[in-house]
Amino acid sequence: MSITVPLECDASAMTRRRATKTGLHRFVGFDISGDILEPSSKDRASAAFGSAGEMAARIGSFGWSATSIGPVSSWPTALKTLIDLILGSAQPMFVVWGEDRIWLYNDAFIPILGRKHPFALGLPSQQVWAEAWETIGPMFDLVYQGQSVHMDDIEIRIDKHGAPEETHFAFSYNPVTQPETGTTGGLFGVCTETTDRFLAEKRERLAAERQIHLFEQAPGFIIIMRGRDHVVEFVNDAHRQVFNSGDWVSRPIRDAVPSLEGQGFFERLDDVFKSGTTFEAQSVPVRFRRSAHSPEETRYLTFIYAPLYDGGNIITGIFCEGFDVTETFRARKRSAALAELGDVVRLVEDPDELAYAAAEIIGRELDVSRAGYGTIDLANETISIERDWNAPGISSLAGVLHFRDYGTYIDDLKRGITVVIEDADKDPRTSQNPEALKAISAQSLINMPVTEKGGVVALLYLNHNRPRSWSEEEIEFVREMAERTRTAVERRRAQAELRQNEGRLRFLDRLGKETSNSADADAVLEITTRMLGEHLGVAICAYADMEPDQDHFTIRGDWHRQGSSTIVGYYSLRDFGQLAVHRLHQGLPLIINDNRAELPPEEAATFQTIGIAATICMPLVKEGRLSALMAIHDSVPRVWTQNELALLTEVTERSWAHIERVRSDQGATETAERLSLATQAAAIGIWDYDPVTNRLRWDAQCRALFGITSTDEVSYEGSFIAGLHPDDRVRADEAVRRAIAPDSLEGFSIEYRTIGLEDGIERWVAASGHAIFEASKAVRFIGTVIDISDRKKAERHLKIMNDTGAAVAAELDLDKIVQITTDAGVELSGAQFGAFFYNVLDDQGGSYMLYALSGAPRSAFQNYPMPRATAVFEPTFLGTGVVRSDDILKDPRYGKNAPRKGMPEGHLPVRSYLAVPVVSNSGEGWFVLWPRRHRQVSP
Repeated sequence: MSITVPLECDASAMTRRRATKTGLHRFVGFDISGDILEPSSKDRASAAFGSAGEMAARIGSFGWSATSIGPVSSWPTALKTLIDLILGSAQPMFVVWGEDRIWLYNDAFIPILGRKHPFALGLPSQQVWAEAWETIGPMFDLVYQGQSVHMDDIEIRIDKHGAPEETHFAFSYNPVTQPETGTTGGLFGVCTETTDRFLAEKRERLAAERQIHLFEQAPGFIIIMRGRDHVVEFVNDAHRQVFNSGDWVSRPIRDAVPSLEGQGFFERLDDVFKSGTTFEAQSVPVRFRRSAHSPEETRYLTFIYAPLYDGGNIITGIFCEGFDVTETFRARKRSAALAELGDVVRLVEDPDELAYAAAEIIGRELDVSRAGYGTIDLANETISIERDWNAPGISSLAGVLHFRDYGTYIDDLKRGITVVIEDADKDPRTSQNPEALKAISAQSLINMPVTEKGGVVALLYLNHNRPRSWSEEEIEFVREMAERTRTAVERRRAQAELRQNEGRLRFLDRLGKETSNSADADAVLEITTRMLGEHLGVAICAYADMEPDQDHFTIRGDWHRQGSSTIVGYYSLRDFGQLAVHRLHQGLPLIINDNRAELPPEEAATFQTIGIAATICMPLVKEGRLSALMAIHDSVPRVWTQNELALLTEVTERSWAHIERVRSDQGATETAERLSLATQAAAIGIWDYDPVTNRLRWDAQCRALFGITSTDEVSYEGSFIAGLHPDDRVRADEAVRRAIAPDSLEGFSIEYRTIGLEDGIERWVAASGHAIFEASKAVRFIGTVIDISDRKKAERHLKIMNDTGAAVAAELDLDKIVQITTDAGVELSGAQFGAFFYNVLDDQGGSYMLYALSGAPRSAFQNYPMPRATAVFEPTFLGTGVVRSDDILKDPRYGKNAPRKGMPEGHLPVRSYLAVPVVSNSGEGWFVLWPRRHRQVSP
């Protein structure tokens, strides 16, 4: 739009232009320190405008002559008309006129100017709006080029109060065309300041953005829907995480998530939109698919539907906020399930009932189609199911199933790996034949193996009739339930076995007491068969020995209850069938519950002939050969229990062990008796030394060789070392230490002397032995000792005699020969001293003359008379015999000869004598005397 006005010229244009420049200089930066030009009379005369108000007065009184538009009287009619128009309007308006674009405005525009008023009046527009001219100037240029500029909102930073601030306007700038020239003389502007409204809207927008941000950051999920169709307007990140709802915005909720249909949630939204009543839900199950092709999953949600209003009471949408409480809900339910299982464990005694109750708890908790336990036969790849829990409309799987009929996942089960299948159609282990699993309501499943002693023995299985995503939490819950159930079932079975074992142990204890005193193998077997048969209530209990041909056997004894006949006799194992031959020769028990049903007729007839319908036969295999049999039989079919088999096994093992022990003890007793007789006859002693504990054990003969008669404990240092001859101690101790040294290859064989610890007698002993090592350490040192004193004495005597004979043969001097002989006699006899007397006859009947002396000085006899032919020594004078006297003081012949009636005062203290007559070839008599202190003379 443009406004056409007549063009008027003013003669003083150049003057006004100069004045304008001066004015620009004066008003740059709105310096208001100078005086405002007073209007000329011409200005005042033309200042009368038809409008009242501040700006009418100011325009009318302004000194326009100093500006480029000149005095009012020279203004074009169009300008005057526009001024009257804006002054009479309540809408903010302004006029920009002339080449300098002088600024004029009405009262309504004053607030927009702020501190620029009233100084902006009459100034060039560029000076008035210097801080915003980059924005305003180009638009003014367009208007001056004849174009109108309109804008509903523009942001301009203007200085109203001393600093630039944000303002917003809606405006229309229109050129004012001068008809005379067809050029634009000025600009007419109408504007409305929208700053307050814009800032309010901005605040609302920022608040909404902050709210959206808060919604995005909220821990719970949020969705906002608008209109009756519940078009999704907003979903936050938590909502996208739960529902995968990134593509829901701008879509009606029914289209966005059709899998919610049929659960009542859409209907609730409709109710809230109509009634305005908030709906709240606590931990409700919500079934949905996160995408069109993903499996259905169930989450537990707590949420509200709240109505949204416009400024009034009109409902425009629904706000939904909530939380995914699935894990909390399931954890609480699982805790309750575990607690329920704990109650079941306390109340249910039967292991099978306990397993079923656990399966029911798991099935209800996880909302599956089926749950149960089964026994696995890995060799045949089958599962045997006695009973399982099934949801309504689901059939039981009780019976025997072959894993390979349903896929290849048995390979994982064999390795002890839990099998988790979410969709049989897609899992490579089942996709070859998914219909088989679908037919048994098991399109998705969990198979968790139960292991015992390192092997898979059972299976906890969960089946669902639709595809299902199994969470880690669900699998862990199943694992925990399986573990607790397995532990409880094992404990129940162990308790049942314990009760059975208690009875078995009581029986075994009685059996042990009855057979403990039996030293005869047949007596042991007789007692055993009788007690076992009575305890088990069987018809016959028998034992047999196998013949060398490994086919025939002899039943040597049996026990049979009243009404049954003995089966003692001679039989062929082949007659009882190939099963018996195979298992018994393999060392395996033969177990037959009903021979008519389990064996060929001709083999069953062998059993039936001797009154047997059911049997358990235990073999004894020694060194690869079948040696003996023990069996229990019943005259009617009987299903043998594991407890009966275990009892027979243990009784058989104990009986045969007892028999072996009895036979071994009998042999050991006979061997020990023979050994004892041999060691006694050979005077052999036995010693046993423990280097670790330093404990020493001696038998009676060993003690005797060390001169000990007591039964007190002996020790290495206090008995062995202390009992050795001082000259032999170091040598013997070193020999022992070498023998027990680690990795010693040296045996122990030594001869040493002992000095009796109690009797003081010197003995020669020969010892030999060997050490037993464990981990290069001697743990035992055993051996024997034997008295070699006689041998050593004989060897010494022989040496003395040989040495003496050699010395005599080499000597011609009689005195020296006699002396050598006398010395030898002292050494051989062990006397303290000895003498060689020459027999001299005198008038008193004879006496001895000392010829040689050994062991005492000759002076000891110098002052004493020589021996005479008294009653004591007469046999030697006559050469008729040897005189022996252990104690001369006790000899009845002693002390009867005058004058001293015994030994003279000061004589050597001789108490025992050995006197031997020596007769020379010439018939001369010699007398050799070896006296001793009191001592028994050996023969």
